[in-house]
Amino acid sequence: MLGPDEGSRGARPDAMLLLLDPLVLFVLAMLDMLQVTGYPSYAALTETAHWDGEAVSATLGVGAVATMLLLSTALVLAPRRYLGCKRAALTVLVLLLVVAPMASRAYLRYATGHQLAYAHDGGVVQTEESARFLLRGVNPYSADYYATPLRGATIPATLHYNPYLPASFLLAAPLVALADAVHVPFDQRVVYLALYAAGIWLIPRAFRQRGTGELARTIFAFNPLVVTFLVEGRNDIYTIAFLLFAIVALERRRPLAFFAALALACATKQLAWFAAPFLLVCSWRAWPREVWRRGAALGAGLFAAAVLPFFAWNPGAFVDATYKFNAGLVPDSYPLGGTPGFGFAMLAAVFHWAPNRAAYFELTPYLLVTALPLAILLLWRLARRPSTAQAMLGAFVVSFWIYFFSRVFHNNYLGVLSFLLQMGLLAAADDADDADDADDAPAAQPLAGPAAGSRGGRKARRRAIADARHREQAV
Repeated sequence: MLGPDEGSRGARPDAMLLLLDPLVLFVLAMLDMLQVTGYPSYAALTETAHWDGEAVSATLGVGAVATMLLLSTALVLAPRRYLGCKRAALTVLVLLLVVAPMASRAYLRYATGHQLAYAHDGGVVQTEESARFLLRGVNPYSADYYATPLRGATIPATLHYNPYLPASFLLAAPLVALADAVHVPFDQRVVYLALYAAGIWLIPRAFRQRGTGELARTIFAFNPLVVTFLVEGRNDIYTIAFLLFAIVALERRRPLAFFAALALACATKQLAWFAAPFLLVCSWRAWPREVWRRGAALGAGLFAAAVLPFFAWNPGAFVDATYKFNAGLVPDSYPLGGTPGFGFAMLAAVFHWAPNRAAYFELTPYLLVTALPLAILLLWRLARRPSTAQAMLGAFVVSFWIYFFSRVFHNNYLGVLSFLLQMGLLAAADDADDADDADDAPAAQPLAGPAAGSRGGRKARRRAIADARHREQAV
């Protein structure tokens, strides 16, 4: 890493991003610290575990600040050791700001008996109970949740509608079965934590430059729009993690892994559907046609295996739960706007443009006028010049419009949007640094393959330079 006195006006974009990483890490980690140490749930530890909740909260906060203090000191005294120190600090910060708050809420959920006070109703409780229904041979989409801990949900309609797609509880079912068999309390956030940890480990592999990868790791690990809801137990990490795995597989040219990850993303939550077309178009030129078709067949088969059995089990119940309940087409639909929401439908709710919060409100024209033509344009541009950066930025913009004009635009959706924007912008920075490398490469070393002046030749040249850099780093 460049030291404080080694920067220059001509510094490479990769080096500048590496210099920016400590600032981003400090700001995001401290924002997370302020959020998680302020949870009122710590007070309940005094009553249930006989721990001083205030002391626990203070320990987490002071520990996080002390970790950043030590990392900052190391940055100034030994700037070239920053990356090694950062990884140690990141591990400690994740334990303090994610694992410990999550564990305390999981403990309080069972210790107090008030499960919904310490776990998200849909992302945790309903997901677990859906897995248990499935293990007993009951259809989770037509089951009655009144006899489960979900009975105290603030939205009564969730007692007979499971709005999530089947992979959300299929992935948890083996762990739920094991925990129930050995009589150990299970918390779905264990699954989310595993996906989050895998994302932290893998995300640098989505980029060719070291600075880009490190900054991406920092933002992914401490994004307040993700971490806050991860601790609570919302399931957006399903969408974020599986899309990330697909991007890494695309960059690393792993077709089967790419299509499998994308299929799992689309089979867990509908939010992934709006990003999938952009990744598919981007992948079209990544592999030979036969390889692409085999991968697409695998992905389609995996998605079908996860979803179609539940549709065939009870088509009406499945459509009601996963579509009509969210769209406002059943008598007790999800409340218009959200609880609360941040999209156009929220105005329809508060200004009473609809008869009541459960009523249907027509939003399709807004989507057809905005999101549809924009998606067509961006997909057409992406097909002409495919890149991960343009795919993610296109997915971000189109998803943003769709969320805004959807019946519900919840605060946790901002985490998915911020992830798409992060990946798009950092991929663009990665490409810009590759272009600089291509411009600086000696002209006397032509590459075999496409003509050097063609777009294919430039891409091949950038890829060869990036591969050489990876080999250097490995050595």
